[in-house]
Parts: sequence; structure tokens; C-alpha cells
Amino acid sequence: MEKKTKCIGELEQELEQLRSRVCELEAQRAEAGPGRACLSQSIVTDVFNDASDVIYVKDLDGRYLVINEVGARLLNRTVGECIGKTDETLYPSASAKILRENDLQVISDGEPSMLEEEVVIGAEKITFHTIRSPFRDDQGAIAGVSGISRDITIRKACEETLRLNEERLKLAQQAGQFGTWDWDVVTESGRCSPEYSRLFGFPENGLMPTFDEWLERVHSDDKDRVVHAIFDAHINHLSYHLEYRIVPSEDTVRWVEARASIFTKPDRNSLRVVGVVFDITHQKEEEARLERLVDERTQELRTALIALRRSEKRYRVLFNGIEDGLLVHDLEGHILDCNESLCRQLNYSREELLSMRTREIDDPDFAAGFEARLSTQLKGGTLSCEGVHRTRDGRSIPIDIKSRRMNYLGQDAVLSVTRDISKRKQAERQREALEEQVRHTQKLESMGLLAGGIAHDFNNLLVGVMGHAEMARDSLPDSHDVQDDLEGILAAAERAAGLCNQMLAYSGRGRFVVRVLNVNETFHDISKLLRASVSKKIRVDFDLQNDIPAVEADPAQMTQLILNLLTNAAEAIGDEKGAILIRSRKQYCDRSFLGKMIMDDRLEAGDYVVLSVRDNGSGMDEDTLERIFDPFFTTKFTGRGLGLAAVIGIVRGHNGTMQVKSTVGKGTCFDVYLPASDQLVEEKPLPQREAIANDGEDTILLVDDEPSVLNVARRMLERKGYQVLTATNGQEALDVYRKHAIKGVVLDLTMPELDGRETYAELRRIDPEVRVLISSGYTSQEVGEDFAGYGKISFIQKPFQAEDFYAKMKDVL
Repeated sequence: MEKKTKCIGELEQELEQLRSRVCELEAQRAEAGPGRACLSQSIVTDVFNDASDVIYVKDLDGRYLVINEVGARLLNRTVGECIGKTDETLYPSASAKILRENDLQVISDGEPSMLEEEVVIGAEKITFHTIRSPFRDDQGAIAGVSGISRDITIRKACEETLRLNEERLKLAQQAGQFGTWDWDVVTESGRCSPEYSRLFGFPENGLMPTFDEWLERVHSDDKDRVVHAIFDAHINHLSYHLEYRIVPSEDTVRWVEARASIFTKPDRNSLRVVGVVFDITHQKEEEARLERLVDERTQELRTALIALRRSEKRYRVLFNGIEDGLLVHDLEGHILDCNESLCRQLNYSREELLSMRTREIDDPDFAAGFEARLSTQLKGGTLSCEGVHRTRDGRSIPIDIKSRRMNYLGQDAVLSVTRDISKRKQAERQREALEEQVRHTQKLESMGLLAGGIAHDFNNLLVGVMGHAEMARDSLPDSHDVQDDLEGILAAAERAAGLCNQMLAYSGRGRFVVRVLNVNETFHDISKLLRASVSKKIRVDFDLQNDIPAVEADPAQMTQLILNLLTNAAEAIGDEKGAILIRSRKQYCDRSFLGKMIMDDRLEAGDYVVLSVRDNGSGMDEDTLERIFDPFFTTKFTGRGLGLAAVIGIVRGHNGTMQVKSTVGKGTCFDVYLPASDQLVEEKPLPQREAIANDGEDTILLVDDEPSVLNVARRMLERKGYQVLTATNGQEALDVYRKHAIKGVVLDLTMPELDGRETYAELRRIDPEVRVLISSGYTSQEVGEDFAGYGKISFIQKPFQAEDFYAKMKDVL
């Protein structure tokens, strides 16, 4: 409509301009006279011919008085051929009739008219937009019709095409149940198709609802998701594709699919959104229906499949339903049937196995004997034995076979059930190895307990030996003849005490003064001693890892451990040239790794500091390796048996473990694993010794079940002026303590009736401030474990010298 109105306005304006121009020319002709009149007539002619529209004048009978060249060319004629002619001559009769009727209507009305005329010129149909006016003579009487016609054929075709497209789109939207919309982001307004409005339940006025009005129609469960997707598309300048539910009315819920494209301005801000929305409710319902149908069909198929499986022959269900391998073969060994488990065991396909004989899948050594046993033993029933299968890639699989005779499709055959027992065999080997390890550990522990008990009893005896010798030595003048003998007794007793300490170390009860230390520093401290301890022909090399963690250990015991391992390595090399490598490193050990060590003890996984001593000496065979930690076992001369036994005791006492690798003729490597500590290395304390008092007047209670220890300790204290009371067990000690004012108690750890820990607990109930010195043939470490929770405990290990005993007693008091 807007285009049509514009075209009419243009025609009217152009006609008015022409009329004005004609009037001007007429006036000029009148003023100019005859000569100028001809010139004016030429100008008018040029104006008419230059116009882009058809311009004409007809008389009352319809004859053309004037027509421009555009009109003549349209009629495929010249201007002269048209002048004087009527429309009946120039147009087909139907078109001429229409033109004549329109001319007569203008003449009758006496008023201009504007209309569209469709005429046929040749074989072409043309549509004109025409403005007609009455043509009057000088007296004002109507003398004919003047008109201007514009060819709008192409425009009409476009309008028709557009109308048809719009109609088709409208029909398509109605048929396809989709609508279109166009939203101006700047003005926040837009237009939409009728189908869009009907789908959402909005008035069909072509206007888009506001965003809030539209959002009210979105299902509450989908709002957040839809809004988030739309905003995200605007922010990232993306198109979006959504499926969501709408509520066009209170009792209606529909599914829609929306697709939209976002157009942006040069500054990347959103300008316009154009989209299409489809009603996919039927599609969703159909999908749900199809899903239900698929489920129903699937259930029917499952039921049918179950029925089919149940109808299969029994042996097929048996073959493919168990994990054991099933094999059917004739009496000559030709394979007749097999199940899938056997195919997986041997890595053959079923078709391949059906073309083979049993001897091709059996180990050759097993096959010959098995065939002979089948021919004899199966006559009486079944045959059970263990055998070996060969896989496609040549691996051997231990199997358990149970075979029996059967009738297979009318012929004699053998059914064999084969079970892969590889895991069982492996478990048996692991169990045997574990049992051997447990036996070895139990043997070491038993010998350790024996060694610890012997050492404890020896320490008690040595208290009497050393105490009596010391007191005898101190009672005699230095020039006495027996002084040398007494010194010899003391030296022998000290060596016996050292032997006892080695036995305690082997049992894991060595006397440890635990400090946080760096093993590298320990190596450096004893490096000169290490080199001096071995032959000059042996090279000692160090490979110490920097920045290894500290360990919590007794420095003296670490020194003893390293020296023992170094001595063992040097003796393995002997008088030949050789090399010893001492290494340190950090290593993470998990439980599976620790379980392979000599001492497992359920050590915890974590970081360990590894001390390694490797030599290139004679090495050891397996028999020797199994006995190297036994006390008094040696490959050297008699009496050299506690070196490695003490080592394993030290390692056990430090909650560590060991690993030994040795090859005859190539050497041995000892790896010691000690738990890493997260504490800082302690500074070495400076040696200090406080002066010992010469006498005392306090009353001391001695408690020990060993008479020799009790007698010697009493005499030592009495020589310093102490008043001494004695008790041989814990209960007696409690009775004495209640009856007397006692300043301090010397308490043995191991006693009958009440042991040292129980006696100490009772003493604390009697007197929370009781002062006790624990005395034992075992170590301070065990005392610390037994008396955990009692605070700091004073301890002295048997055997002890008098000066050490006095110093400890003074500290307690």
C-alpha cells in the first residue's frame, strides 16, 4: 500500500509539472508570434518524448490526438502511426474495450480518475498505473481525454511474488507449526508472525511481547536454563538453539524449539535478533511413544531371547556358561568341540581348535603319558590329574584335568574339564616362600630371645664380679700384689659385658642412646677409622647422596653397624686387591617392597635412608646366605660369629630392615633401610662429668632378686656412707618402703611376683614424689617402653661400675 501511494503521488506530481510546462509554452507562443510558436511546439514535443511514462491525448471518439514516443514504442509503432487511431485499432478487443470504458467514465464524470489497467500488447500482458483527466477546449467544454500511464508490470509481479511468498510462509508456518520473530535490541521492540503469537498465546497483532511477558510463558522448570543460554549468546555474540516448554494457557504445556541469530553493531554490541520457533510437542510425544515402544519391543526381544536360550541344548549352556575350559575329543585325540573359556585360555579361536588334536595343545612331556593313562584308566570311570597346556604363543599353563567317557553325537568321546591353576601354583610358591621367611624370622627371633635372656643373666652375674673386684681393688693399696690380678678380672668382665651387649644387639635389645643424626656425618667421622680397619690393598670409596633426611639412631650403634659390615666386606676380599663401595641414598618403600626384606615386622610404607656396603669379594652361596645372621655361625675361624648377628639386632632395634644380595665369585651387597626422620639433626653434646660426692647419710632401698647384685650394690652404697635396706621382690619392697623413711630406691626391672613396672606404680601410689633408679640387664629402650607415661625415668644398665653407680644415685637424690 505504501509503494502504491508513492507511485500515484509521483505520477500526479509529474502530470502537474507537465501541465505547468505546457501552459508556459503556450504563453510563450502567443507572445512570440508565428515564428516563436513553431519553436514552442518543438519544445513541448521534446518534453513529451523525454518523459519515461506514456502521455497521450484523445478526442471524444477515442482517436489519439497526441502520444509520446514512449507510448508509440510500447505499441511497436511510430508516433505518426498512432495519431488518429483508436484503441480498437492499436489493442486487442478486450483491452481496447477496457480502455474505452475508462475514457468514457472520465468524460462522463468530468473529473480526473486514477486506476490500474491491465492490457495485452502482442503476446505480453502489461499493467499500467494511469491518471486520466478531461481535456477541455478554449471555451471550457470537454473535448476529449488526456492521460499519463506508468508501466508497473514488473512491480506488480514482484508484489505478487511477495504476496505469494508471504502467503506460502503463512501457510508453511500454519502447517509446520512454527513462527518467526524479529527483535530490535536497541528499541526493545519487534514484530512476530501470527503463528508465533498463536503458539505462545499472544494477541495476533504482529507485535512482539516484552521480554517479561514472553518469560511468563516459559515453563518454570526451564526458565533459568533458557535465560542463561540467551544471555550467554548475547555476551559471546553466538547463535543459540534451545528446546524448552511453554505454558500458553493454564491447562496447556507445549514443547518448542527455538533457533536465533544475533546481529551486532560495529562496536560488538547486540543490534538485532532474528529467530524462528517450532512447535515440537508432537515430536516430543512421538519420541516418548517411540521410547515406550522400544522398551516394550526390547522387553519382548529379551523375553524371546531368554526363551531361545532356554531352548538350546544342555551341553551348549554347560560349555559356555562356566569358567573352566571344556574339551570334547575322540579316542584318537581329535578335538570335536570346546567352549569359549578354553579358547581364551589357549588364545585360539574355536574354528582353529576344531582342526587340531589334543597333543598339539598339550605340553609334549605331559601329552604322551596322558594319552596312555586315558586309554587305560578311563575304562573304569573318570581320570583326574594335573597337566600342562601350551598356548598359541608357546606359554605353559598348569591345569587341573578331570576327564570321563561320554557319547557325543553317536560316537565314543572324552569330555575333559580343564581349570587354569596358574594363580594357585603362584600362591603356593608365594606361601612356601612366606612360610620359609616366617620360619627364618621365627628362628632369628627365637635365637634373639635366647641371646637376650643369656645376656641379661650374664649382666646380673657380671655386676657381682665387677663390683667385688672394684671394691677389692679400692680396699687395697696400689702397691699390693693382687692389684694386677684385680685389674685383669675387671678387664675380662668388661670384655664379657661387651659380648653381652653384642648379644643384646642381636636380640634387638641393645642399649641405644637415640639422637637425630645424619648418616653422612657418621661416615665422615669414622672415615679414617674405616680405612685403617682394612688392608691397604682394598680401596674404600664413598658415594653419599647429598641432602638425605636424618634418622633417629644411636651414633655408637651406627658406628658399630658400619664397622661390622666393613669388616665382613674386607674379610670377604681377603688378601687380594679389591674395592668396597659405601653408599647412602633416600628411597620410598611401599608395603610390597618391604615385605620382601629379611625382617618385615609390618614396617610402615614411607621414606627410608638406605646404607649400602658393597664388595667385590668371594660372595656367598644360598646355604651360607641363610645362616649369616645366626649367632656363632662363621665361615672364618672359630669365635667370629656375632658380627652380622649384632648388625641385624641393631637394625631391628632401630625399626629398620635389611636386604642382602650376593653372587659367588662376584661379591656381596648389604642394604640397610632405616626410617627417615622429619626432625632436624641435633648438635653433638659436649662431654661433661660432674664430681661425685664422697659420702652420704640418706637411706636407700635396694630391690633385686639376684643376691650377688643385691650384696655388691649394698656394699658400694655403704662405702659412700648411705644407709641401705634390701628387698628381694616387689611386694617386700613395698612393705619396707611403708615402714621406713627412704630417700631413694634402686629397683630391678625383672623380678617375681611384682616386676619393676608394677612395683614402681605401687610406690607412686604410696608416695607420688618417690625417687627411683631403674637397674636392668636389658636396655634403656625397653625401660622407656615399659615406663611410658611416667615421665623421665633414671636408668643404669647392668653391669655397672661403682663410679657410674654413684653418679646415677646422686642424680636421683
